[in-house]
Amino acid sequence: MPDIDQNAIQKLFQMGQRSPADLERPVPQLGSVTQLADPALLAKFEALVKEIIKEDDGEVALLGVTVLKKLLKEYPQLKQESMKIYEKYFELISLLKLVNLSAQGGMPEIKELVANHLLDALQAGVNIQKEFDGVLDAYDDMLLEGQVAYELGQAMVSCVNRIGQHPLLIGRQKRQAPPTIGNWLIDYRSAVAADKGGSYEQITYMNQSENAR
Repeated sequence: MPDIDQNAIQKLFQMGQRSPADLERPVPQLGSVTQLADPALLAKFEALVKEIIKEDDGEVALLGVTVLKKLLKEYPQLKQESMKIYEKYFELISLLKLVNLSAQGGMPEIKELVANHLLDALQAGVNIQKEFDGVLDAYDDMLLEGQVAYELGQAMVSCVNRIGQHPLLIGRQKRQAPPTIGNWLIDYRSAVAADKGGSYEQITYMNQSENAR
């Protein structure tokens, strides 16, 4: 398998395995795109990503991104032969990037990840608050007078991931809007004073909001 770091894959496949026999099991050698398209191999990588998220291991997450990107580059025909599998691998790459958000290639990429994959990350158990704090520290948000926090907030408001099936009714005019995370946040902020937003306000919103009910 040219240009693929077998040691990197070995390290990934060993994560979460407990017995000596498991650790010595050989890493599958990918001889064709058919093997990469095998749902069983995808399931192994999904289990590994789940373990990385559970361990909150940013360094191994970056390793996983490198390995998966190399595999997809090595077998570009996967996109034509099995689009669903191809998209699943890209979803795993996005999740791994979110586990080490501050290490990604600048604010445009960070905002794109938040805008398109925030719900997946929350459902997978990624500690988003910790990752946001890491971005604020890495970009020295205090020195930039809150600009980074503002951009992260804008990325959340632009998030297209949906929660629920029915349109939201927003504002006094009851304007219909898709139930995206961004629109949920807009509805929440319209119901809560700008200087508040703690546990009490959240519970009140959940109990009294027509959309939440």
